[in-house]
Amino acid sequence: MRTFPAASFPRCARPGRPVSLARAATLAVALPLALAGSALAQTITGEWRVAGTQEGRAIAAQLEVVPASDGGLTVRRAFRFAGYEPAYAWTGRGVYYGGALRVLFTALRGQAPAGPSSTPPASSPSSSGSGLRIYAYYALSADGARLNGVWQVDGNGARWGRDTAERPAGRSVVSFTDFLSTPFVQVEVNGSPRTMLFDTGANTTAVDANAAREIGLVSTGTSTVAGTTGTLAVQNARVDRLRLGQASASNVNVTLQNLSGFLAPNGGREEGLLGTDFIGRFLVTLNYARGTLALESQAPGMQGLWLPPLGAGSRSVPMPVVNGLPRLRLRLDDSLDCDFTIDSGLGYEETDQAFLSITQDMWDRLRLRSPALAPERYFTVLGMGGWVQLPVARIRRAAIGGFVVDRPWVVVQPRAGTFAAPDAPGLVGNNFLRKLGEVRLDFRGRRLEFRP
Repeated sequence: MRTFPAASFPRCARPGRPVSLARAATLAVALPLALAGSALAQTITGEWRVAGTQEGRAIAAQLEVVPASDGGLTVRRAFRFAGYEPAYAWTGRGVYYGGALRVLFTALRGQAPAGPSSTPPASSPSSSGSGLRIYAYYALSADGARLNGVWQVDGNGARWGRDTAERPAGRSVVSFTDFLSTPFVQVEVNGSPRTMLFDTGANTTAVDANAAREIGLVSTGTSTVAGTTGTLAVQNARVDRLRLGQASASNVNVTLQNLSGFLAPNGGREEGLLGTDFIGRFLVTLNYARGTLALESQAPGMQGLWLPPLGAGSRSVPMPVVNGLPRLRLRLDDSLDCDFTIDSGLGYEETDQAFLSITQDMWDRLRLRSPALAPERYFTVLGMGGWVQLPVARIRRAAIGGFVVDRPWVVVQPRAGTFAAPDAPGLVGNNFLRKLGEVRLDFRGRRLEFRP
């Protein structure tokens, strides 16, 4: 983590000069708005990753600078302390001129601690600090790659902190097409654009056999893969380069499968599925409301609690990765804890109702607790092993990290394929993930973060 001596800041921004710093930040609302919306301001808009100190403690934060509707700048700073899960957020008004961003933060939000062991410093600005004004000054480095900042609370020289903000490294944001509650993206396979399913429920990327012939992929052998309804013999091949937006990987082993039976957006056919052998190399953020996903290369140390939060109110839970597939644990009907694979390739209906795929064993245990539980309808679905009819029932609730989804549907899977083992996990698809809001999968740090 980088720290900067006081000499690194302009005189008005140095700790111990609270009045000058307050004046500098107050200019954010005093200067003409046209100045904030100038071309110069565009050099600092967007997202910044922050490593800094706050009242003597290390923090990780995200700084977001966006143009406001009135021509000014809106600045958001979401952060958390190292070793402390709950997130805080400040929102304020900023102006950029003279190579620096001046901000007056006035809207403060915080998440209450989970218990005494995670209590933050008593002086930490949070939602309890109603009426606080935080003055901040961020100087842009000569190369435009870094913001060096300092802030103070209400002009109090005893309450201050430093920020070092840099652009996220290797970050790529792309739009996805939501088709039948599943995300499809455009992926370049050896330079050839293909419509592929973004699938965290598959640990190996697959390319449709017909598309593979068009691209010129050559089989390197055969193997067997397990699907939700059985096993399938497939051909193997090697792709020189896979690319999604600006995120890419070289020399990726893929399987060649007949995917012609699976539909894709705009009346097309699925030309492949992008699995976690690619996805798991990145920090992945799915924003269902915006229809975007972000993939970010993770530098050593920028993982787990050191990642800045998605925002105030975000929640973080363990995310084990088993055979390359991410998992989470849900509590069903207040008493049954079950493991589920996070499967972004799973969608049942274009509806705002939540669905979970559960194993036969989970179903049996639910019925022991609630003997009246019975299927209300049936789904006929096409899986990797073929067509299958699945019973569908409704349970009372499913909970994760203190967040509750009421009345979710459960789809009971047969004892076959990936569900054959007694300890097999269920599946959480997009219908349920949407209820979690913005979702971030940290494969390296083994954490799932979401902001309802």
